[in-house]
Amino acid sequence: MIAKLKLLILFSLLTSGLSAQNSIKHYTEIIDSLYSVFNESERPGCAIAVVKEEKIVYQKCFGLSDLEHKIPITNSTLFGLASVSKQFTGYGIAKLIKEKRVNPNFEIAKYLRNQNKLWDSIQVRNLIHHTSGIWEWPYLFLASGHTFNDVITHQYIYKIIKSQSKLNFKTGSEFQYGSSNYVLLGQLITNVTDTSYFDWINQNVFKPAGMTETVFQRSSADLINNRVYGYLYENHRYNRTTDNISPQGTGSVYANLTDMITWTKYLLSEYARKNPLIIQMLETDTLNTGKEVPYAYGLMKRGSSCYWHDGVFQGFRNLIILYPEHNVGLVLLSNSGSNYIMRSAFSVAEMFVKDSVPREQINNYKKLFREESEKKEDNTKLVYQQGLYDFNGIYLNTELLITYLIHEQKDSLFAENSIEKILLKPIEGKPDEFNSSKLLLGEFIFERNESGEVKELLIKQKRGNIIRFIKIEGEQINNNR
Repeated sequence: MIAKLKLLILFSLLTSGLSAQNSIKHYTEIIDSLYSVFNESERPGCAIAVVKEEKIVYQKCFGLSDLEHKIPITNSTLFGLASVSKQFTGYGIAKLIKEKRVNPNFEIAKYLRNQNKLWDSIQVRNLIHHTSGIWEWPYLFLASGHTFNDVITHQYIYKIIKSQSKLNFKTGSEFQYGSSNYVLLGQLITNVTDTSYFDWINQNVFKPAGMTETVFQRSSADLINNRVYGYLYENHRYNRTTDNISPQGTGSVYANLTDMITWTKYLLSEYARKNPLIIQMLETDTLNTGKEVPYAYGLMKRGSSCYWHDGVFQGFRNLIILYPEHNVGLVLLSNSGSNYIMRSAFSVAEMFVKDSVPREQINNYKKLFREESEKKEDNTKLVYQQGLYDFNGIYLNTELLITYLIHEQKDSLFAENSIEKILLKPIEGKPDEFNSSKLLLGEFIFERNESGEVKELLIKQKRGNIIRFIKIEGEQINNNR
């Protein structure tokens, strides 16, 4: 009887193992079919891997890293991680807190002295969890007439943040994700450790985790071997982007799939061992009202068991997803510029957590991937709901010293700064509001006085930024500009 029971247990274990292997093989075929579109017609693509119980259960690369030279993406190809880099800063801050070199409840003015009086009321934890109310620097940068093709140093970014004269909201009252918070944390690490952010993160984060091939872009002139280019599909073709940005704390990291797998394994294994540093890194905070903030240390929290972060910049679309309790992690690095590729990764990760396939979602993403790179030119004529003469004029923001010339031309409305002319597209049902044709710049909202005259312009941007302009000149602008 005992012998039969042992045989039954052994058979059960063997069939269970075979079933798991068959599931993984089945999932592999599904993931292959999902991303295989990026192998067609010499397109940019992605590198993706899934880790379960500290083993790689899926790993593959699709598409090209360089369309000009037909270089394929490999496990060694270095991607600009963009905001996926925030978790390295989060880990670093958690380490400094554990070593009692930083107190999360101290005001940041203690570590960033004499920079801005607004910082006297902002604690370190407000930066960590995005509850500071600090304006988001990329949107201010774009509103001032710059583009992301310009060279942007950490020092210049820091100067933009320091020049802020008010907050978006009272510190601690709201959660508003923003890269400015982690730029300041990067500077804080530099000040506290009395060394460069780049060197300290390399020695205290990358090396302990075993990330040997990850590098920083310390300036736009740096040569990075085996780097990938980001691409955006515009006007029926892929256009290569540039990455001239080198902030500390929220970007500037170039990593490949091999190192990101190593990082994912490290986080999951150390969590399983209950490493206090990793436990702290996954801690969230609360608002002044007691409501939980869905952001830990460089990682967003989704539901009760998922931590993740994306990185979107100049054609790069990167993502890391962690399910620590299930010992499952996913890494996706992409240069395709696809707006759907990161969303699809959640469906892939959940297959290994729930042991089931969301077939409808997978099939939908296949369709979207194909449609996204076959977009037809939009020749729809813009229909404005009123005359455009009222909006003509020069508008000034006195805090940032930014001016916009608003003028009509050939029955369309344009906003012009010192560098470029931007088409303003009408919003249906809102005659005084317009969408900007410039990505991420924001909505242009004109405000009238009691007499119905346009006197102010608001540029309403994502992440809480609202830039107010006063109309300083309203004489008729030549329609033939």
